Amino acid sequence: MGQDLEGASSDPQCAERASAALEVRYRSEAPFPNRHVRFPCDRDGRVDIDALNDACRRDCLFARVLERLGYAQSQIVRVSIPA
Repeated sequence: MGQDLEGASSDPQCAERASAALEVRYRSEAPFPNRHVRFPCDRDGRVDIDALNDACRRDCLFARVLERLGYAQSQIVRVSIPA
């Protein structure tokens, strides 16, 4: 797996991991090879943009633009919730 983009999933305010059972992951080979960002989502892949801080919101919107332009792929992944 790739590394996380700085400011995205490495930011604890970006994703409320303890309460999220699913996350959407965006992976891009260009312009950031072997890197991905991830955000908590619902079962349909919808991210609550309003719940993200400003930096994470920008990263999420940028990842969505890259996906629409064909430079990134998204995947919904079930994550384990820490007990």
